[in-house]
Amino acid sequence: MCIRDRNLELYNFKSFAGQNYVGPFKDFTCIIGPNDGGKSNLIDAICFVLNYNTPNLSGQLKDLIYTNLSAKSTRKEDTNCSVTITFQLTNNELMSFKKILSSKLQLEYQINNQRVKVDEYNEQIEAIGLASSKNFLIMQHETDFLVSRTPQELTEIFEEASSSIQYKESYENQKKELDKIENEYKEKSLELAQLKSEKRKIKQKQQNSENFIKLSAEIDLIEKKLFLIKFLELDMEIDNSVKDHIKTREKVTRERNEREEVNKATQKLAQQVRELSLIHISEPTRQAEISYAVFCLKKKK
Repeated sequence: MCIRDRNLELYNFKSFAGQNYVGPFKDFTCIIGPNDGGKSNLIDAICFVLNYNTPNLSGQLKDLIYTNLSAKSTRKEDTNCSVTITFQLTNNELMSFKKILSSKLQLEYQINNQRVKVDEYNEQIEAIGLASSKNFLIMQHETDFLVSRTPQELTEIFEEASSSIQYKESYENQKKELDKIENEYKEKSLELAQLKSEKRKIKQKQQNSENFIKLSAEIDLIEKKLFLIKFLELDMEIDNSVKDHIKTREKVTRERNEREEVNKATQKLAQQVRELSLIHISEPTRQAEISYAVFCLKKKK
């Protein structure tokens, strides 16, 4: 819980005679003054009202009551002392604690002007996180002690001052649990990285297999197309061969027919020749070296 000390009221406490009001306190407040001006008594007043045991409060209770009263004062309340401290809580509500020391050296405790038992009083102080003076007070005799502390010791002091020391065991247990979880996380991360690597390899193999299947299908298709092309080429060659054969056969037939007709014509001519007599007439031409023959056919009688 986050609280703020709002003000302090002192009545006949130590060197403060009568009613004294200190405050309101700011986020940063300094109280300055000469020696024996009562500055330390303000710290004692805070320790008194919050039930802190300090060396300055370990003496007799009667020493806490202001004693330099006028001899003529006979009022009963003048022989009492009290300290009231008011806090502003997180929800802006005000909560006051008042501790009264009577002339018979009896203590009375009040919370918000209501009288309570000391156990309830202390419980409420603890509930707002002020169970120990070390939470927010540094005594004069502790200054040299703090200056000479190591960083580790100062850390422990700050932990106690902030009340976080009460969570130390829980913090250490949670830290161990966190370290365990972090180690498990690292192991799982490593396993995950290995699984991702294996997944990539498997995916690559799958991709290669798919590419192989795809290429095989393409090769099969190309082979089929090539087979069809060769088949068509062969079919065309066969068709051309058949056509050439037909043409050749027709040509042969035609030549055979022509030869038969020639043979018939030759036979007929031979028959006619046999029936004719051959007469050769040769006459010289103007050029002696050239001659010509005239064949005359005369039908035999």
